Amino acid sequence: MLYNYLILLCLLFMQPLFGFQLKERLDRAQPGDFIVYAYKSSFTLLRVSTITNETMTFEEIAAALTEKPTNWKVWLEGGAKGHTSWTITVVNRKDFTNIQTTSKDDAALYKQTLILPKLFTLELTPIADSERKKRGPEPLTGEIDHRSIWSPKIIFNDKEVQAPVSGYILVWPKDESELSGRRIEMYVPDDHALTYFPYWIEVLSGPLKFKVFAIDSGKNLVL
Repeated sequence: MLYNYLILLCLLFMQPLFGFQLKERLDRAQPGDFIVYAYKSSFTLLRVSTITNETMTFEEIAAALTEKPTNWKVWLEGGAKGHTSWTITVVNRKDFTNIQTTSKDDAALYKQTLILPKLFTLELTPIADSERKKRGPEPLTGEIDHRSIWSPKIIFNDKEVQAPVSGYILVWPKDESELSGRRIEMYVPDDHALTYFPYWIEVLSGPLKFKVFAIDSGKNLVL
């Protein structure tokens, strides 16, 4: 009896360490949900445009950070002044394969390997708290590490929110993309924000290591 109870406790406490896929949370998505990523001197706004029983449509608009607006809705309704690209991707909700990606500017079809649909289907392995990044400098040899766990800022509706955040590791499968075979660390909020988008993405392996992080997110960006 005691043995069975201990096994049950072990299973309960081990459960959060099992991997999952972001697509498992996409039933929480609604049209108008959006997140804005910054990378170097540019930003990309990713918006859930429409959702049907069979498909989800995402818009991805990129521009220089110098073009960052104070009001996303007004910016989009005005044609996203200064944007360098504006693509529309339709994915199958059943298996998250890409149905079609087009350019809003010239209606051209894109045939390259797409990051977005595949990201939702990859297995994410949680990072244990003991392995998470810590805030502040490392303690000296022999000293106890009292540093708190690091988490990225979670910006929601243009304000920083105090949200629980989980870290995950994944290895991108071998394909034709720049991420092929690379080890990636991601941080996703568990609550108080969009829980199906990573707010921090860091490529840890390969010749070119880089970080992409969210500078805003929110809901109701409906046009």
